[in-house]
Amino acid sequence: MFGEFVPYLSGLLNWVLAMDEEEATNIIKNYETAVPSLLAMKTQTLVETNPIADWLDNKVILDPEARTNIGVAKRDKDSNSDNWYLHNDEWLYPNYAEYCHDTGTRSIGLRRFVNLLSDLLNNQLRLNIEKGRDRAGSFIRGLRLRDAADDEPPLITNKVMKTKTDSSSTSVINKLWNLVMEKVVKAIDCVMDESVDEEDGNLETAEDNRAEVEENIEEVEAEEISTKDEVLSVGDRVMIKDCPGHWSWAQPFQVLAIEDNMVALELVDELVHINQLQICHNKNLESKN
Repeated sequence: MFGEFVPYLSGLLNWVLAMDEEEATNIIKNYETAVPSLLAMKTQTLVETNPIADWLDNKVILDPEARTNIGVAKRDKDSNSDNWYLHNDEWLYPNYAEYCHDTGTRSIGLRRFVNLLSDLLNNQLRLNIEKGRDRAGSFIRGLRLRDAADDEPPLITNKVMKTKTDSSSTSVINKLWNLVMEKVVKAIDCVMDESVDEEDGNLETAEDNRAEVEENIEEVEAEEISTKDEVLSVGDRVMIKDCPGHWSWAQPFQVLAIEDNMVALELVDELVHINQLQICHNKNLESKN
């Protein structure tokens, strides 16, 4: 082991072992409060990897009294206009689409935008944001678009900015984190090297299993019925349209719960919109599972 933190590891270990069990449990469960630098890292990662979060952070302000229409993104065909979309200074979706165009990011469709925005606000950021609809269309209460006169702090990374003042504790934590991650990566590399021969021996079996799974999926898709014609119920087995590769091996999934248009599935750690699901009626495949 080497590095400037090595001489202090024994003291760190003694400090950890002497920690009260209740205090240690509280730090692990409430790490965002106990270790602000980890919250800062988590928040920064969110805006760097999620285009909707990045847009929220730069273009949207929390305002309990505000009510902003979601709107649609229609091209501004005026050759004298600097805008790419109409109403981008009034409605949420065209403002998001305009921001994606300006930053070189690919925007997503309106329906998916609404679902992901709602999930981000209520589940990830834990904000009490209300979505509604009236004669003027869908709207979100509690958000408004930022204009040139606004000096409000960023919606998401404002917490990150507050934690940067505690630079000494953040520096120590980051050094320790980098040291631990370096050792973990080395250990993983060693395990991977030792398992190469075993993986090579099992490669043929894995390919056979993959082929069987793909065959089963094709068999299900041939007999599936769209949920547009039927009522989805708890306990049904369903397929996900355009299912990500890391989920496809487990199809079909069993429906665990349904809330509005969002569905909870077994083995899937996030809610799926009901329009992405198709009911499976292949009894042979269900019996295999």
